[in-house]
Amino acid sequence: MRSRTYPATAGFSLVEILVAIVILGFGLVGMSQAITTALSASQDAEHHTTAVMLAAGQMEELVMDPLLTAGENEGVFEAVFPGYRWKTSVVETDQDGLLEATVSIEKGESTVSVFELKTLVFIQPMTSSEEESLRASRTRRGGGP
Repeated sequence: MRSRTYPATAGFSLVEILVAIVILGFGLVGMSQAITTALSASQDAEHHTTAVMLAAGQMEELVMDPLLTAGENEGVFEAVFPGYRWKTSVVETDQDGLLEATVSIEKGESTVSVFELKTLVFIQPMTSSEEESLRASRTRRGGGP
């Protein structure tokens, strides 16, 4: 039986294989970098969306308070959203009964606001007897001042 002989030019040379491996390596590094960037962007978007929802909820609580007055307050969302903090600021405007309310949401140890929501709130003037009645009912229910 005769064995076949192949010409010297058949197949890949060692240099061609090394070049292919280097090109493949650069491609894999680029793909892993792209995946890492996409995951980071997705996580940032999730934090921002959570902050928007928390700010909207906190603003709802703020504007629903019939005894809303100018001032600042802050707190944390410990139970469901650990690491998120809120700050509220209510400022009187030039118009009587019109207040500017701001809710800021912060994440982690940073004091930089992740999201800030502002709105104007009109508080209808109450008589002193209406205000006393409302404060008394709030105290009986165990609500704050």
